[in-house]
Amino acid sequence: MGGKARISPFQLGALAAAYMQSMAMTVGYCYAWSRQSTWLVLAAGFAVGCLMAALYCALFRRHPGKTLAGINSAVFGGAGIAVSIVCSLVFLFIAANYIYYFSSFWLTFIMPRTPRWVLAASLTLLCAYAVGKGPEVLARSALVLGATVFLTTALLDLLLIRSMDPGYLLPVFDVTPREFIRSLSIMAAIPFGDLYALTAFLPLTAGERRLRPLLTALAVNLFQTMTVVLRNVCTLGPSLPIVTAASFSSARLIDMGGVLTRMDVLVAASMLTGIFVKTAVLFHAAVSTAADAAGLRSRNLILSFGAVLTAASLLIYPSALAQRDFSVRVWPLLSPVFALILPGVTLLCTVAGQASRKRAKKAPPTFR
Repeated sequence: MGGKARISPFQLGALAAAYMQSMAMTVGYCYAWSRQSTWLVLAAGFAVGCLMAALYCALFRRHPGKTLAGINSAVFGGAGIAVSIVCSLVFLFIAANYIYYFSSFWLTFIMPRTPRWVLAASLTLLCAYAVGKGPEVLARSALVLGATVFLTTALLDLLLIRSMDPGYLLPVFDVTPREFIRSLSIMAAIPFGDLYALTAFLPLTAGERRLRPLLTALAVNLFQTMTVVLRNVCTLGPSLPIVTAASFSSARLIDMGGVLTRMDVLVAASMLTGIFVKTAVLFHAAVSTAADAAGLRSRNLILSFGAVLTAASLLIYPSALAQRDFSVRVWPLLSPVFALILPGVTLLCTVAGQASRKRAKKAPPTFR
């Protein structure tokens, strides 16, 4: 896909907000170390996310009209194609992780007798259909889907007010520096490190106003996820670090006179919506980056990438515990390579190359 403007800055912000809403679920990876201080780790992770967004926007501002694959080819030359293919595979790997996460949750709490491949294939087909419709449709639908998840979160917060105990937030800073750094590395890698996939939509955005929509989307998600974290802490208390799905467990406490019960289904629906948007964006980023690098049409790769994504989501881990172990131990070490180091090196090479060309133009001609 080329760099033709197809979405507005507002649609970019709406897409980014819906894309990052899944952090309300993956933030649970930090509970074991940060406990009631997870809100502090979330605030620090927000600062890291803002740095990433500024880095990506600065990079694409230096390469107007170019896609991620185009930038890699312009900066790294012949090796740029290999770099783009690796980025595409990383996007596909992250998408497979989210599909496995979704299917594990669904098999554990909602439909335990359903084969995993049915859930994985169904979600992949839905995402492939959305990607086939184009980034414009995906961006427009993200506004409705994101607003639905936001309102559902607010409803659950209101229904759980009676079950909250603010005393569980104390002591406020009961986290060691080592626990804080480990929690921050997880927070920066899993929710905020996924921002790199949005680079597939930056060249499609009309105008140069890209940073403000991304920062606004991050701020909205910070507020939403902060309410989820505080809700889980104030309702679950000391059991928070050992609960498998904190938001799902806290929603089970809702009982309004025996009428409103089993509201955990709202958490499951919100999770399905958030994972769909997340996976669809990652799928689009993988397909478009690989297509640009190979000089192909994106539509020609959707079916093959969908098959690979389904197979990867079924074979990637032997169990949900293995995925959790990889997410908290290995991925925080690998994610910065693609989310921070690679874009940072690309930007530095771009700045150095442009400065060198400017000096060469200003230099007076030499005669021999």
